[in-house]
Amino acid sequence: MAMANANAGAFGLEDVPDLPEAPTEQPKYNRDYHRLFVKFMSWLHKRTYTKAARFQPSALAGIQPHHVADYLKWRAYGTTDVDFKDLEQNPTCRSSTLEQDKKAISFYMPIKGATWNGTSGNPTKSDPVNEVVKEVKKAETQHRGKKSCATRDLTETEYRKVVHELYGKGSFESTIRTACMLKQQVHLITRTDDISKLKYSDYKPHPDFPFALSCKVHWSKNISEERQCPDQIILGSMDTDFCAMLGLANYMEASFNYGYGAAGREDAFLFTPESDPKLAPKHCNAAYRNILKAVFLSAPFLAVALLIAGVLGSHSIRKFAATLARGMGATADEVDIRGRWKARLSGRVVDAYISPEQPWIDARVAEKLCMGAPIAYKLHPDAKRVTPDWLIEHVVPRTHAFYDGVNDISLHLALPLLWAALDESWEERMEPPVRVRIQDAYERIKADLPVGINPLVKVPLSIWTHNTKLHINEIEPMDTGGGGGTAGGTTGTTGQASTRQVANQSRQVTAMQTQQQVRTNEEILTRIIAQHNQLQQLIAQEGRTRDSSAAALRGWLETWLGAELTKLNGNICRIAVQPPRMATPDQVDGNLFRNGLTVERTRRNGQTSLRYRQAVATTPADSRPAKLAKYRTVGSAWQEWMHGIGGNKPAKNFTAEDIRACKSTYSRRKPLWTLMATLVNAQKAPAWVISKIEEHYKGSVLNITAAIKQDTIMGSLHEDLCIVRAQ
Repeated sequence: MAMANANAGAFGLEDVPDLPEAPTEQPKYNRDYHRLFVKFMSWLHKRTYTKAARFQPSALAGIQPHHVADYLKWRAYGTTDVDFKDLEQNPTCRSSTLEQDKKAISFYMPIKGATWNGTSGNPTKSDPVNEVVKEVKKAETQHRGKKSCATRDLTETEYRKVVHELYGKGSFESTIRTACMLKQQVHLITRTDDISKLKYSDYKPHPDFPFALSCKVHWSKNISEERQCPDQIILGSMDTDFCAMLGLANYMEASFNYGYGAAGREDAFLFTPESDPKLAPKHCNAAYRNILKAVFLSAPFLAVALLIAGVLGSHSIRKFAATLARGMGATADEVDIRGRWKARLSGRVVDAYISPEQPWIDARVAEKLCMGAPIAYKLHPDAKRVTPDWLIEHVVPRTHAFYDGVNDISLHLALPLLWAALDESWEERMEPPVRVRIQDAYERIKADLPVGINPLVKVPLSIWTHNTKLHINEIEPMDTGGGGGTAGGTTGTTGQASTRQVANQSRQVTAMQTQQQVRTNEEILTRIIAQHNQLQQLIAQEGRTRDSSAAALRGWLETWLGAELTKLNGNICRIAVQPPRMATPDQVDGNLFRNGLTVERTRRNGQTSLRYRQAVATTPADSRPAKLAKYRTVGSAWQEWMHGIGGNKPAKNFTAEDIRACKSTYSRRKPLWTLMATLVNAQKAPAWVISKIEEHYKGSVLNITAAIKQDTIMGSLHEDLCIVRAQ
């Protein structure tokens, strides 16, 4: 066992426990984290561990947060004595490096999930460690320290330059194979290792649309269960630099000439002739990345790339695909689904119930990645001699023989491959034997079409959804009177016309059709926008009408409620100031009983005598505490006098004993209480009294009470606060 058994105290780390001689627990191991953790342990124990070293969990229990924090300081600044306020001390590594070290150390901790609580837990989840990472990030924002090495995304211009440079490399692996991998990576928004692990069996005909394929990416880094690997649609693109269908057709038919697919349809990797399940994808990925790196460092590419700051790498391609889809109008959640990032969301419970297979969203993002427009390759109406049997025999014989009728995609790939073989721009992008074979076979049956007319038509597609079902319709080319379709069928051409002239006429017709379609679409869009604006105006008008009605009703209710409250306050005030009435003997008896007394009447010699006794049943006295609260408003003073505050007894019910307990405060507040009670008894509403006092007296309640006491003594109260007695 390559583990240290020496006492850690020998290295000046007395709080780090000795490594046990006889391990009793299975040590943890992670290939990605072990190298970083060995480096941390070597620094901690001041000795060098080899990569074969293993560390028992019980031996790691003594690691404290300050050990991890000091190590991160040493990694970033080269010393543990760091003053973060000193701007002269600049970090020599990025915060992402420290976060990776922190993650590696956290993996090996005995208590991994718990935050450090001062005595136990995960030391990497503590304030000292987080503070170091935070300060390094702050230094990065201030442009101090090491510059970022993160790769940026490609631009569209750079992507096209990569494609053109690849087709000029020469060898099959450097041109056709790498270009196909690049187009598949962009169309599926994958990593380079995902593409390297694709197999021939991962592609199959789409069950609903005969012009499309479906592909299942099994090896994505973010996929943790099988249900997160839905079938994804593959569409053709009007722009050949982005056409995944064309790139796949061009590559697959030629790949069998180089020994690809020898392992059989189910087990053969698509982009490597090797069959080892572990080494083959790794070697393919390394070769793919090396070719891309060579292109990124080539002089023609640097002439374009140096205009934009940032580092480029193989990951830049996936960033380019995600950014392109987002820029073309797809939402971030839609890009998540196409790129299989959905498992990286918040982990909400509802995510377990939402199916990851979203055909409409997947097709919508695929449409955004098809520059120009998504298309279907269709045979020209006049190309009657180009039959499925002819395509299998002369265009994709090797592909058809390989699939042998099981999920055969040969006919799907035959149409784009035939288009490329008969197009001048693809003369340098195809394998010469394949191109010559197709052209020779077509020369014998091309009498149905004029010279120079491609028998394949690129038909644009319209992708939409209704009731959660995906619909893809072909947009038929408009009739401009010249005949032909998008593929370039034209009338009036003669047998002596050159291929270039016919192609130019075809492009002119296509341009006219496109312009007409654009004008039609603009007219439709204008009508839609006008109807939308009219609908918005109706909604706004209805909202204003509804708001005005609600405001009128609210005003009426406030007026009615105010009148009723005024009437109620007036009645209460009149009852309060009514003069006392002579009570009847029964009322006297009732009042006496309520005061705890009973009366006995005796009549002797014609005279009535009364005798009072303590009642058997008495009403209990107010047992609430007699305390005066603290407050800042005149309204609270009235509340305290009438009802009490905070569960205390009303001040008006204080007994002599209660008053003596708080004599000073009670005496100071009494003038305010007396004035308010007097005005309320004179049929003034409490709210009116409070407003008048606050109107004529300013300051705290204590100052207001002192001023009222002074004005009462001097007879200088405001007339609103005086009661006029009837003469």
